Amino acid sequence: MEMRGNRRIRKHACMMLLSLAVFLMVGAVTASADPSLHVQGVFAPGNGGNYVKEGVEPPGTQSQRDMYDGLPKALDHLTEDELSNFFKPADFEVPAQDVASRISPRVGVEIVRDKTHNVPHVKGDTREDAMFGVGYARAQDRLWQMDEFRAQWWARSAEFLGRGENDMNLQSDARTFRLIDYSKEEYKAMFDRLEVAYGYWGKQAAKDIRAYVDGLNAYLDAIEADSSLLPLEYVHRNIKPQRWDVTDIMAMAAFNHISWGGGLRAGEEANAQLLAQLEAKFGDQAQSVYEDLRSKQNARTSVSLPAVQSVDLAVNPASIAKLDLDSYKPREILRVGQKKASLDLDLAMLPKVRSNALLVAAKHSVTGHPLAVQGPQDGYATPHNFDSEIAIVAPDFKARGILEISGPYPYVAGRGENYAWSITILPPDQADTFAEVLCEPDGKAATIQSTHYLYKGKCLPFTTRTESRQLADGGSYTLTSERSVHGPVIGRAMSGGKPVALAQARTYYMHEEMDYVAHAKLFSPSVIKSAADFGEVVTGTAYNIGWWYVDTKDIAGFDAGLVPVRAPGAARDLPVWGTGEWDWEGFDPSSYTFQTPPKSQYPHTINGPDGVIAGWNNATAVGWPMKDQYWSATSDHRVKLLKEPTLDAVAKGPISLTDLVKIHTKAAVTDFQAQQFYPLIRKFVGELPDKEAEEAYKLADRWAAVDGLRLDNNGDGKLEHGPGIALLDRLWEPLVRSVFEPQLGSEILDGAGKTNNLPSLNINPDTASPWLSRVADEIRFYSGQAPEPKHRYCGASAEECRKLLATELEKAYAATKKELGAMLADWQVPATCDKDCLQIEQCMS
Repeated sequence: MEMRGNRRIRKHACMMLLSLAVFLMVGAVTASADPSLHVQGVFAPGNGGNYVKEGVEPPGTQSQRDMYDGLPKALDHLTEDELSNFFKPADFEVPAQDVASRISPRVGVEIVRDKTHNVPHVKGDTREDAMFGVGYARAQDRLWQMDEFRAQWWARSAEFLGRGENDMNLQSDARTFRLIDYSKEEYKAMFDRLEVAYGYWGKQAAKDIRAYVDGLNAYLDAIEADSSLLPLEYVHRNIKPQRWDVTDIMAMAAFNHISWGGGLRAGEEANAQLLAQLEAKFGDQAQSVYEDLRSKQNARTSVSLPAVQSVDLAVNPASIAKLDLDSYKPREILRVGQKKASLDLDLAMLPKVRSNALLVAAKHSVTGHPLAVQGPQDGYATPHNFDSEIAIVAPDFKARGILEISGPYPYVAGRGENYAWSITILPPDQADTFAEVLCEPDGKAATIQSTHYLYKGKCLPFTTRTESRQLADGGSYTLTSERSVHGPVIGRAMSGGKPVALAQARTYYMHEEMDYVAHAKLFSPSVIKSAADFGEVVTGTAYNIGWWYVDTKDIAGFDAGLVPVRAPGAARDLPVWGTGEWDWEGFDPSSYTFQTPPKSQYPHTINGPDGVIAGWNNATAVGWPMKDQYWSATSDHRVKLLKEPTLDAVAKGPISLTDLVKIHTKAAVTDFQAQQFYPLIRKFVGELPDKEAEEAYKLADRWAAVDGLRLDNNGDGKLEHGPGIALLDRLWEPLVRSVFEPQLGSEILDGAGKTNNLPSLNINPDTASPWLSRVADEIRFYSGQAPEPKHRYCGASAEECRKLLATELEKAYAATKKELGAMLADWQVPATCDKDCLQIEQCMS
């Protein structure tokens, strides 16, 4: 996501908490005859509201910073009694002595804020009253951020804010409109469908949304009456906030489904280009190399949930529409004035995800009840760009958690009456690219510019629409959409010399309303009475997310993202022909409906086979199709930092919530490469011939020996073990290039994580690099610890591999010495950024 406008991003937000969640939630149950779930949380950016006075920080902005930043430093001495120093109670009511304000924006609604953290506690006489209060409180806290995002949802950022630096707002609008090409009328139809197609809970969701919108607009009325409430961003730009509509909420859902669901591109077109590049290099061996690099799940893959047996993954080559090398061109979307404008679709623009969850079943807990430490991660800013914390109470409705931009429900991480959950992004395959064979209605030969395509024997016209916008800083621009029966056209290419258009099909396309029905149920005690009830509600929803659940008896995990039943033999990670025979089973273009698997088939578990459930954006389950951009199903994954220490701990006996917090927090500040890969490489290589380099790497050895933690324990602004960290930070990318570039070539590696779906070479400490995992597997093979890889890149023998790696270790030392000087003591790594940042990985050295 691109963030624009006034961002007050604090330097402390860039602390070296590699993957500690932006909202961290812990849950435990007291050992008593009538146990209840005790939930605590910390929301790092704080719950400060709108900035309305120059130089005056809203209450609650900084109140949770030290709690969050201090947790890693307490690892060595953390006790049960000290947890309250780092987490606050996630209760539904505000104690009388802690009430800071109490307002009633209309009869039946009360919003109470606490003195310490400024969290709004909304209470409604009816559910409708409560949803009105949620909208009002949301506008109090994040009005400008919502307006800024609303412009992005509707592809109107340049109209709202101007072109932006390097035309970033124009680019943002074009990227949005490329796939989210709905008209206002289509959004209204989606909202109306809630009331007619989803039964009682669809009607309830529609009522909730209307009341939420009414609450947002009521706050705009309050601003009209009292201009001192207007956030400074509007004042500085001389902009008047506009009223909200239910179609805005549908647009919000559509944008979230795309941005968090990884749908900015389905991925198959990039995979097809990579396959064509490999064919040019490897000929008949290309498919084998492609499959090897793809790293599909196998028995050694780090997964969170039990294997799925009932999905047929066999591929019929006849389904694949291979693309000719370098023939793919993105569709023209944007014109500024009368000029075409190119669209930057670099894959690096996709959002990075860092969410995690760690849950322990009752049988492993000292209390005899479940434990959980979990939380989502979607960037750091003060105030947060789209998250805020809230508590809501109404008849048959209890909620406390994180209200994300797609309100009115705090579904991102939260609790109900006696249960709690969090979400993480997972990689189920929810989108496919269909190659539409171009045609001419009069039977003449098609060209790449043809405006018709073949579907079930007919030559059909693409549906197109152009919308005009005025630039806020002068001039105009237009955005053009193009659709086939399968979805938005993303570009055109040649396949075997035949012109095709590539259209993206998404399981939630034309049905962006669907999640609101499930979310409406999440907070109702009459609906959610067990883990099984929770799974029934969330499974088959639009987001490609995992739901991690805990109550007083059980823990559970669900991979819930809606997937289609594909045609037998249809390829899953390359374009398939769009002529009709490879459609999703039961596909009806008129309603955009299709057959889906039964809920029982989706990956899930209650209490887990071993009583420990861990998720960290990793592959879900062996046998469950992965999204086309996900090329990281290797034997090494950062989720091991959560799962393996927890299994080791429970093997020795029951554990406490404090034990679990320590494991989770330690994982968040662990450099995976230093802990897992470096010792393996170092042992394999042995002593280096270069004695200076050998002495330097002994400092890295010491860092790895203490698990590669990136900590500033003494508060001097520098990480402990600085020389070792500085050295290894400069080792990884050149090492990967030296291993893989001789065979794959620079063009393919330069595009990794950008123009193709291979993992990025920008190796961050909080990730388990799939490239280094492959190197590690070759070392394990040479050491007799793993089977022989299908393709080897690190030399043809153990000795060649050892020599190559030793050379790279010495070169990294020489490069670090040249950059930082000959004195090893001067090699230091700052513990915080010296620049603003949006995501924690940008803070890495």
